[in-house]
Amino acid sequence: MFGNTLQNQELPMIIVADEKDMVYANYLIQLIGQKDDAGDSIVGIEDDSLSAAIYTPKIYKGNKWQ
Repeated sequence: MFGNTLQNQELPMIIVADEKDMVYANYLIQLIGQKDDAGDSIVGIEDDSLSAAIYTPKIYKGNKWQ
């Protein structure tokens, strides 16, 4: 009846990182964005199932929902 309403939709992910951790945050973005699924075999997370953005702590706190 209800089905999977999130099927074929990207889930948003916010990575909060300061300058010293930015290299790792960028590496995580690259891992998430890899198109590595082959046929019915899913490697890691399913391709195009997650979208990610990197925020600094200052920007995250400024945009946080009140």
